[in-house]
Amino acid sequence: MNSTVVYDDDAGDVMSSEALALKKGSYILIVKLDEDKEIAIGSLGVLFFPAGFYAYLGSALGGFKSRISRHLRKDKRLRWHVDYLLREAEISNILLCETRERLECSLFRPLADELPFIAGFGSSDCGCPSHLYFAEDENRLLMSIGEAMEGLGLLQNFWRLSGNAKKIWSQEAVRKLEFSH
Repeated sequence: MNSTVVYDDDAGDVMSSEALALKKGSYILIVKLDEDKEIAIGSLGVLFFPAGFYAYLGSALGGFKSRISRHLRKDKRLRWHVDYLLREAEISNILLCETRERLECSLFRPLADELPFIAGFGSSDCGCPSHLYFAEDENRLLMSIGEAMEGLGLLQNFWRLSGNAKKIWSQEAVRKLEFSH
């Protein structure tokens, strides 16, 4: 694998793709659905999804590279609820938070207080009502996530990947990415 430099524009932090691939924690996929759709979501059945933006909370305690790479692949076995959604929608942004523990459940309450959620989605392995949140406007979704992260004291560990998310860890080499902190 080539050593491609990735960096944080604001803080000036620089790291290689290998260093980034070794990091782990929780992530949030920002997913754009262009039109209202009914989508079959595995064991949840057929659900109605209005057009707009969705935030899916997940964890990658084994490392960001393998988990994010899987989410970006179109050709994969459907395993998680989000896999079914991603057949119909596109990832518009990816947020990473370097942590040692899963954040999905910690983020549920502050996000559920601000945003509607899809009941049962992505949370079959915990007691949360959902790990998928909705907003018609991407900026509102990102602001709510930022406020929740700030409330948990996690902004210093939080990265937003900008640019074309489909280029992230697609295949074996990581391409140059610009991060904003």
